[in-house]
Amino acid sequence: MPDEYRTAVLRFVEMHANSELMGVLPEREWLMRAPTLRRKLALTAKVQDEVGHAQLLYRVAEDLGKPREAMISDLLAGRTKFHNVFHYPTRS
Repeated sequence: MPDEYRTAVLRFVEMHANSELMGVLPEREWLMRAPTLRRKLALTAKVQDEVGHAQLLYRVAEDLGKPREAMISDLLAGRTKFHNVFHYPTRS
């Protein structure tokens, strides 16, 4: 795979993984507000599913040459991107 293409694919996959991981953060507010145990379990399953997607994508990115620790470190330091659609307030 050409280096330029590998770099572009890695950036895209890393951003997608970051977005999956960051997408679960708004759910933390709603988990304790769920009206029933059944709804809490459903929300927990949704969160688990999204984190699983992130893990799979991070594994693909690792295969492209970037260690997972570096990706998480870059995410926490603000050096990499994610979709910000998940960070708008939810009205109820």
